[in-house]
Parts: sequence; C-alpha cells; structure tokens
Amino acid sequence: WTHLAYTWNGATMRLYVNGTEVASNARTGTLQRTAAGAGAARIGNNVPYGERFFGRIDDQIKIRGAHHRSDIALLAATDNVATPSL
Repeated sequence: WTHLAYTWNGATMRLYVNGTEVASNARTGTLQRTAAGAGAARIGNNVPYGERFFGRIDDQIKIRGAHHRSDIALLAATDNVATPSL
C-alpha cells in the first residue's frame, strides 16, 4: 500500500508519499465552509467534474491542527488504524 498525506497551513499545500514530501504549492486563504457540504473536502470524488476513484481507500483519518513533517513521517510508519499520539 501507499501512504498519502496532504497538509495545508493557510500558506502552503504539501503532498507526502510514504512520509516524504514530494510536492508543495503556495496557496493562501481560508477554508470555505458551506451548507450541506457543498464545499466539503472529498476523497476519491471530484463532483463538479464527474471524476471518480475506482480503487480502494483504507484507513482515512482527518487531523485538526498544524503538524510538522516528522509527524507525517510517523503517521506513514505507523502500522495502526488508530492515530498515533502526535
């Protein structure tokens, strides 16, 4: 399997693969919150464009707050569904 993590700190988006940062992009702003989940983050689904992921997604978690890249590496190395203590 491959561990993927995506982070955003209000200034930079980062993509990690198996605990290693592989891409980043400057993006400022705030998260949009709308009624009925219209602006919700989606995993494996891009509603406006009709795109779907037809594979399997396992052990998805959402963690609130800022985390260092070492936290992401720990998550990738942890072979446990429960979130390790960060």
